[in-house]
Amino acid sequence: MDRGTARERARTWPQGRARALAGVIRLPALDVLAQRFVEAFRAAAIAEAGAGRLVPWIPVAFGIGIAVYFTAEREPSWIAALLLAGAFVVAGFVARRRAIAFAALVLIGAAAIGFAVATLKTALIAHPILERALYGASITGFIETREERERTDRIVVKVVDMDGDRVDFTLERVRLSVRRGAAPAVGSFVRLKARLNPPPPPFRPG
Repeated sequence: MDRGTARERARTWPQGRARALAGVIRLPALDVLAQRFVEAFRAAAIAEAGAGRLVPWIPVAFGIGIAVYFTAEREPSWIAALLLAGAFVVAGFVARRRAIAFAALVLIGAAAIGFAVATLKTALIAHPILERALYGASITGFIETREERERTDRIVVKVVDMDGDRVDFTLERVRLSVRRGAAPAVGSFVRLKARLNPPPPPFRPG
């Protein structure tokens, strides 16, 4: 229907075209596809969670948690990592009657446990590391290993006491090179002075 003068006209949009355009915008076919995808995903998750099929994915998630630990920019707190893993374990136990939630929480919990194990292992093996060279350090301890080489012998000393200039800590172990044939037997108690150097940097940093 046209309204107005010859110069100005207003025309209403045909109802048939409006319905057709609305149908294009709503795209009912996509709604059906999305609903089918959700139903298929839910059925697949239920199938994977049943009859022990979820079990092979647990070590995969565990390994992913360890890999995430190595991507951290700084050393995570092992206490926080253990609390997070424990929270996911409890949540998985509570949701054990819901197949999809249980499967998701089990996999996330396995990843959190892997992350916590790597963090805790690092905390357990943490030890002082020499950062600068020390000259004339007095070392007392036991010979742990003895290695005969072509020119020198190499020994590893389990340090009991350590003293010297600018020494305000005690290393757990030191590796020393001595003259060939001069290395004491394994288990010997030794007291000696040595020059200690920090560990070499990575051959290929990063």
